[in-house]
Amino acid sequence: MKRTGKICVLFFLTIMILNISGITQAENTAFIYQNQDNQEALISQKGNKNDGYIHQEGLNDDAFIYQIGYGNYATIEQIGDLKEENYADITQEGDNNLATVGQINFSTAGSDFIIQQYGDGNDANQEGYDNGFIADIYQDGNRNMAYQLQDNIDNSMFVRQDGNDNEAIQTQDGISNWIFTEQNGVFNYVLVNQEGNDNSADVCQEGSNWAEIVQIGTSNTGEIKQIGINNKSRISQKGNNNTAIITQTS
Repeated sequence: MKRTGKICVLFFLTIMILNISGITQAENTAFIYQNQDNQEALISQKGNKNDGYIHQEGLNDDAFIYQIGYGNYATIEQIGDLKEENYADITQEGDNNLATVGQINFSTAGSDFIIQQYGDGNDANQEGYDNGFIADIYQDGNRNMAYQLQDNIDNSMFVRQDGNDNEAIQTQDGISNWIFTEQNGVFNYVLVNQEGNDNSADVCQEGSNWAEIVQIGTSNTGEIKQIGINNKSRISQKGNNNTAIITQTS
């Protein structure tokens, strides 16, 4: 998801921060560092005591931070060279939200990310290493937490959380793995860990539930759907070509 034109380069950094409306306001802190070639950066903060930070090195990077509210903290950092189609976008509306993104050492196209948090006290953290990946986090509510870690090549993961006090932890290490998690309600918890290649995991929870999927191997499929309160499910797959589906209501 590329944007055309240069919003800001290092040479004009000071001028941009002083003259673009909304980039800095009273009690807000914004910092941008860029080094060479086709990079874009924008910070927009409307409340007080918001902190934004963007650090980019390499080629063909994008980064945007929008914060409307008070006490929000956002960090985008993209490091490496010879990378194409990198993109990071953090949007926070509300108070006391925390979001961080790290994209490091890419050599193929396909890296991507977007965080959106609309309530208060949400926490989202994405870390990516090695080659191209796609990932995003969306949280609408209060005190939700999402953590995602990707290592290796062409992995995809997504989190959708709507409600309060939900938690999602997702990790991938391998090639062409897929994770999709959707949680609606309060105090839902999901943990997904993938090690290997071509694994797929999907979790859908409504209410207040607990789910865990662990996949180690190749071409495993795990699906959990839970509706109600106090449902618990765990899928553990080791080896190749395993399929497990759990559906629970209460």
